[in-house]
Amino acid sequence: MRRLSTVWKLILCTIIVFALCKELFAGSSFKIWGLVFFSMQSNILVLLCLMAFVVVPLSRKAIDMLRGTSLLAILLTGIVYNFGIFDVFSDWGTEAFTFSRVAAHIVVPAMYVLDWLLFDVHGGMKWKDILIWAIYPLCYCIASVVAVEIIGLSIYYFFDASKGIGHLVLSSFLLVCVGIVICLFIIGLDKLMSRGVSGCKRSNSGRGQCQ
Repeated sequence: MRRLSTVWKLILCTIIVFALCKELFAGSSFKIWGLVFFSMQSNILVLLCLMAFVVVPLSRKAIDMLRGTSLLAILLTGIVYNFGIFDVFSDWGTEAFTFSRVAAHIVVPAMYVLDWLLFDVHGGMKWKDILIWAIYPLCYCIASVVAVEIIGLSIYYFFDASKGIGHLVLSSFLLVCVGIVICLFIIGLDKLMSRGVSGCKRSNSGRGQCQ
């Protein structure tokens, strides 16, 4: 399982790098503004976490914390992009769902969840961990609202305060609800998986390892 885990992670890293290159480079020029999008940032976060899981001897606690933070971010990306910004069913085949965007917003979230389910030791995530996982998305939300107010940069329509405070409050409330559901899903599934049969075992140091 350890070899399969490494191969899976390397394949996923390759897909992420391809998607990022297609989205962030126009010919030989780098579209630095593309880095302001949460989807690009969450894909980079997943890429860094995958690399750390492969090459860095992390403790199980560190793995769970990185995994939870990146899972929340990439699942937010998948859900909000496919069902909030666009409609995956009616917009499929348009510019919103080019090969690289499908990779970044559908393939990567799905494969990353499977990587977690198949190759991680489960049962170590705690409810209080959610407070740490939520720091990055919440900071991004605050920064997005500030960007609209100070420099007029509207990253996403649901953070545009110029549409009214009611619009901003409702959008923020819905995003928080989605985030809470994702966190409940992650913690609940982690606890459920810990009761089943896993191909991974816990080492003496507490690090999750795949056989």
